[in-house]
Amino acid sequence: MDCKRALLLLPAYYDKHLTAPDRLEFEGHIRGCPVCSKKLADVGLLDNAIKLTSEITLPLALAEGLLSHMRRHDLRYHIGSMKRFFVVKRRRYYHYMVAFIRLVALLVIAAGLLKAYFWFASDRRTHDKKPQAATTLLLQKPLKGKKAEPGVESLPTGPGTYTRSDKAIPEVVVSGKQFTRNTIGDAMINPTILEHCEQYTIAQVVGLQNKLVAKVAAKARSLGEDGAAAEQSVKTALSILGKPSLPVYVEKARFENKRVWLVALIWNTGGPSVHLTKVSIFAIDPIKHTIVYTE
Repeated sequence: MDCKRALLLLPAYYDKHLTAPDRLEFEGHIRGCPVCSKKLADVGLLDNAIKLTSEITLPLALAEGLLSHMRRHDLRYHIGSMKRFFVVKRRRYYHYMVAFIRLVALLVIAAGLLKAYFWFASDRRTHDKKPQAATTLLLQKPLKGKKAEPGVESLPTGPGTYTRSDKAIPEVVVSGKQFTRNTIGDAMINPTILEHCEQYTIAQVVGLQNKLVAKVAAKARSLGEDGAAAEQSVKTALSILGKPSLPVYVEKARFENKRVWLVALIWNTGGPSVHLTKVSIFAIDPIKHTIVYTE
């Protein structure tokens, strides 16, 4: 310890505020330094002089207050106090600061983990949630007790025009029929669908799907409709179903007072030799190309 640091610690030593290691180091320096030893003795003489005045009207407390006032108004005292703060108490406040930083870091990490967890959970729910699942129906069992044999139309056409391109798949129809949620399944009791439900297998889907989609566009144009919109509606239905499937019947009709393309897909799952004996029908908005309803 040098004299400069010893003089800085002198008030703290005299007031018994030094820690044990600093006090031992200070006392060792005082014993070996005559200058600092004299300074310490002067402080002691000042203290004794103040105590001797206790019999005078000036109280000891007032004298100590006067000495404290003199110290506080000395610039060097303030500088020394600041240095003593970092010298004597730096260890304690350093530990407090480190503990606080660790606590803040743990809170930030915990908040980040929670945010990541909720983000992944929300993303997983979004991917798992489909617009509307297609219903698995067997074509051999017509809905609502109605019967339809290949080549025989047993369903009423409803009001409005009813024009078709031809009976070869994919059959494209423009009708004024009004469907509801209770009657949209009737569109699947169709001779074209029933006639071709067992003629195609999963192995044929790869070679036929794109060709049939292109034929939908061509037949829609021949009926004076927007072929691109019809084609995109079929592609939307295929992407929603997401299984080996072929479009066999496409009808432009009304569903709950909205013009839609009804797209009937025959499909199945399994090996290449499995026939496409299941059907799903989709109501697709021809402008927004979004699903309106599926049966």
